[in-house]
Amino acid sequence: MIMNFITIFTLICLILIPGKGNTQDYLFDFVSEVYKERSANFGKQMKIYHCLQVNSITGPKLLILTGNDNEYRTWLREHIANNKKIVVNVPDKDDDYFKDSKAYKINVNSVHAANKEKWNKNNKSNYGTMPASNNKKYILIVEHNPEKRELIAMVVKNLGYSVTLSGKASEALKILKTEPEKFSMIITDNIVPEMSALGLVKNLIAANINIPIIIGTGYNNKIKDNILHTFANLDNIVIKSVIMRELPKTIITLLTQS
Repeated sequence: MIMNFITIFTLICLILIPGKGNTQDYLFDFVSEVYKERSANFGKQMKIYHCLQVNSITGPKLLILTGNDNEYRTWLREHIANNKKIVVNVPDKDDDYFKDSKAYKINVNSVHAANKEKWNKNNKSNYGTMPASNNKKYILIVEHNPEKRELIAMVVKNLGYSVTLSGKASEALKILKTEPEKFSMIITDNIVPEMSALGLVKNLIAANINIPIIIGTGYNNKIKDNILHTFANLDNIVIKSVIMRELPKTIITLLTQS
């Protein structure tokens, strides 16, 4: 009787206590990098996702990369640029959903090099960087949102430019005044700590720093109209929503015209 009770209790524990679980590995061919924007907070803000368009024997799929390990993400992009193949680890519990989905959110650390190459945190990637001696090949990115800042940096590096990142307008202004000849362009959000984009641009004009500036206004037309009115006579300033899929064209067009 006691043994039967112990057996039943053990079976119940096995059912109720989840195990670690396993993962399935899927091999994909890389097609392209994609930046998708989706509304957040009931449509009041836009969240930008870094995605990989991939192919396999099961057909095309969009991998929506999540997670904040930006060093690993940069290394992975370098691997993909050279090898074009990746392995994706999918938990067993998500396996059926993954196979049926055209788009799937996955942590970037679950995407690996297909050739078994391992990421070493001590080996910094040089992906997308250029030597400082290359004349005016730096773009300054001023953005308080770390995730968005890194994604814009990826786009810029992919065009062959090096980046300097800043989360504060006052810090960006100090950088520009210290090395004004270093930068080809500024990309700034309209709202950054300590100073608006309006204030930043006015300070740049006062300091005679005349390089192309892209001001991201989000989807607020009132802010956009205000900035347009203030800088109506300046050809080097572009005021628009920073849409990732259009950003490379905007950068190239503005730099070609300058």
